[in-house]
Amino acid sequence: MMGETIRAEAAASPEHDIILVDRPILDALGYLIAALRVTDRHVQADRMERLTALCLSWLPDYDLLFVTHLDPTIPTASGRDTDEEYRREVDRTIIDLVKTYATEAHVLRHDRAAEAFALTMAAFERR
Repeated sequence: MMGETIRAEAAASPEHDIILVDRPILDALGYLIAALRVTDRHVQADRMERLTALCLSWLPDYDLLFVTHLDPTIPTASGRDTDEEYRREVDRTIIDLVKTYATEAHVLRHDRAAEAFALTMAAFERR
């Protein structure tokens, strides 16, 4: 997932001034960590360090980062993973990663759309 995220973003960069990314690289790392935890699997520590370093090296390329929280009252969309334990762990892991590595991220909430829009427009104007 991390490699595909980087590939897609890098491919779009020369042609576009603004790129909207639904799943930034921090999400990819969060999904991996959550999957490992839920399945009680591990990767070698040095490999995880390299993956984290890759993620952190790419993170500054984002001008604006939003994060969402899992809302268990919203039904799971078709094609989405239905394992609730995994979904909760993904949510917790990504939030932890954001708090650690992307403290400037903004929580995206449906009741604050105008605020998100204003932040987005300000980021575009800075470019």
